Amino acid sequence: MKRGLIVAAGEGVPPRLLQALADESDLVYAVDGGYRHCQAAGIAPDLLLGDMDSLGIPPEETGVPFERLPCEKDDTDALYAARRLLAQGVERITLACALGGRLDHMLGNLGVLCFLLEQGAAGRIVDSRCCAEAFAPGEHTLKKEGYNLFSLFPLEGACEGVCIQNAKYPLERYRLVMSFPIGVSNEFLLGDARVSFESGKLLAIRLKI
Repeated sequence: MKRGLIVAAGEGVPPRLLQALADESDLVYAVDGGYRHCQAAGIAPDLLLGDMDSLGIPPEETGVPFERLPCEKDDTDALYAARRLLAQGVERITLACALGGRLDHMLGNLGVLCFLLEQGAAGRIVDSRCCAEAFAPGEHTLKKEGYNLFSLFPLEGACEGVCIQNAKYPLERYRLVMSFPIGVSNEFLLGDARVSFESGKLLAIRLKI
């Protein structure tokens, strides 16, 4: 499976983690000010793209291939980067430095996970404390992998028939809605948790506390 990494301009992640994510990726795209995070981690991205409003220097000075996007457009820079990676045959996309900072940008990046799910690709947002993934109906394993907690949210409308197993707070065929966030702060037990649901789109966030 071909892997891609999008480095956004949100709150940075530790350079060592960003380097590890880059090492496991076939293509690395820096989105606008995300180039500075790449610099701090010693990463030379394959492409710098965006409207360059948060880069801080002319893109020509980076020495990296770049694509300047118009300021007025329908796609966010991160969504455009995701589309471009899919066009390159990438099937699994990680977003880093995509949380914190502006709340609207963070929600937009969660929207990128929805987009990737609809395209049949795997997507995740990773930082030093959490990993966010979007799931389609079916059965899924939430790997513990050093995480302590996990939270579940419906991404569009309600998630029907939600079941949670091997967790402190199990559920059985529950209708999960955003107005009653019962899925927040569940706890892993000894191993991986199992989640299934029948309809909707589900956001799963694993956290280290």
